[in-house]
This record gives sequence, structure tokens and C-alpha cells, in this order.
Amino acid sequence: MIDVTANVASFSAGQAGWRRSQGAELAREAARGLGGELDWDEDAGEDWARVLTGGKVAALISLIGPLAVVIGTGARWQPPEADADAGAVVVIKVPGLDAAVLRCDPGVLRAAFGDRVVDNPALDADAFSVSDLWFATV
Repeated sequence: MIDVTANVASFSAGQAGWRRSQGAELAREAARGLGGELDWDEDAGEDWARVLTGGKVAALISLIGPLAVVIGTGARWQPPEADADAGAVVVIKVPGLDAAVLRCDPGVLRAAFGDRVVDNPALDADAFSVSDLWFATV
């Protein structure tokens, strides 16, 4: 089990100064760095951008805060160094998209993503996958 409580708390703390445009640029950088393509419906207001390589999700980039989740072989990618305005991007590395290997304190999840995550019966704070988190918060 990977406890991401500290990671999610750092992401939550960084949301105040974060702009969606920073998330969009981070997503474009991830797509370039991974040699993939960006999958994000900006007009629909999605809060996550996906980076696809070979038709598979290699990374998820949050548009609402400084968070990148890198999956499997995508874990070799690192975001660029933080500049004075952006702050550090929190990186969570996981072995797979659908493996329920994550856990996070429910209060920290609520602070970061609101009630839609903690009150969602499809997301168990003690064992969830990146896919679970994405579906609950996209």
C-alpha cells in the first residue's frame, strides 16, 4: 500500500496559488517528456489531463493544483524544476492505473478534492486506485 497522505496534503496546500494554465502547461510538458499525446477536454472543464503513450495512460496531470501522477513506465518522467511563481509539483508514482494500491487520510482527501471524493462509495480511502481517484474527481 502506498500512503499518499503527505503528497495529497502538499498538493492541497499548493492549490491556492495554482492556475489552470499552469496545469495545462505541465500536461503539455509531460506529453512532450513522455513522447505521448495529451487527452484533455478543456472545454468540458475537466480537472485532469491524461497523457497517453501507445494508447495507454502514462500520466495524469491535475489542472486544479500542482500534482502529477505517473504510471508504470511513465514513472521515469519528472516535471521541470519549480519556478518562483509555480512552486513544486507533487509527483505520485504508481505501478498501474487500476491497482488499488493507494491510501490517504479521508480528511486530507476532503481538503484536497471536497466531499465528492470522501462521500463517494466507489472510492475507499484505505485502498483506491489512480483510476478511482480520476473518476471521482475528473
